[in-house]
Amino acid sequence: MTKICKSCGKEYTGEYCEHCGYGNPELKIKAADKYKKIQKPLRHMTEEEKAQYYKEHPSAKKSAKNKNGTKVLKAATLFFCIALIAVIVLFVLYKRGYIFTVNDKREVAAKYFQSISDRDFDEFLSCFPPEHKNAYEDEAEKMGISDENALDTLYADYREKYGDNFKFQANIGKESQLEESVISDYEKEYKSIYDSSIDVKEASVFSVDAKITGDKLTEQVYYEVYVAKIGGRWYVVNVADISPSISVK
Repeated sequence: MTKICKSCGKEYTGEYCEHCGYGNPELKIKAADKYKKIQKPLRHMTEEEKAQYYKEHPSAKKSAKNKNGTKVLKAATLFFCIALIAVIVLFVLYKRGYIFTVNDKREVAAKYFQSISDRDFDEFLSCFPPEHKNAYEDEAEKMGISDENALDTLYADYREKYGDNFKFQANIGKESQLEESVISDYEKEYKSIYDSSIDVKEASVFSVDAKITGDKLTEQVYYEVYVAKIGGRWYVVNVADISPSISVK
């Protein structure tokens, strides 16, 4: 009886197709043998099985090493990026006085006068809130003056009156705490000037008597120095000359 081969479509009369071998149980097909053997995933192999597998497939071991190396590199890059971002954030918070900046209100008032005497522009700037500090820096930049000459330029009227080498000897005296209404007014004024909101935790004013000594003149001058706690740090927010000068002989 003639049959049509389901594999090649030709006619055959025996038990299997003599043209392609379809139906012959003795015929081995390599493609079928390949899929008869199920390969265990590498992640499930024992160390001995992995060693044997890599021995039979050398290229697979190299590929696995490359993949592992890529994973390590990606992880290291990600860690570096996260660490860099963290450092930048911490630096910004530090510069703005929100962390690692425990200071004393009386000390910051004294530092204001000392920084002028020392002509230390960086120390002078550190006495003020961020936007106030930036305003001084912008003014110095517009005037085209260096940090070394900034305070001499900003306090040119003092140099004119007392001499080029004038110094402060400031005595930070009595402290008075400011009321909430005064603090609220200052926050509003700060917002209007610098277009930036601040949250003043508390504020005080110090009475200061300062002896200004220079080549031309020596005088005793009285000030009120206003300080405010912003973001965990104390800053000078205003300095007012409150009395006529008194000559000291």
